[in-house]
Amino acid sequence: MKWERGTIFAVSYWALTFAAFLANYLIRNSEGYPSLLATFPWSLILLAVLPLDSSRLTHILGTDLGNFLMFPVLCGGLNALLIYALFRAFEGPREGKSKT
Repeated sequence: MKWERGTIFAVSYWALTFAAFLANYLIRNSEGYPSLLATFPWSLILLAVLPLDSSRLTHILGTDLGNFLMFPVLCGGLNALLIYALFRAFEGPREGKSKT
């Protein structure tokens, strides 16, 4: 399987979001800034919407597992998907494949 450039960039970015999440725990007084910056702009939208909800889900998302699901998985995954889609759109259709 040949890896396309868009796939490599998207997977590398997603790995960066996981590393930024771990950096939150390794850097003292980071206050979550590495994850917020790595998953921008979705992280800011998420942080703006979550305080409006007072359900049980909001309390679960305030835990370490919830932060992991929100920032690297959800926000990082959305950005990785956008990166992949942009590469696919600008590179055009794949060459060398015939439709027979």
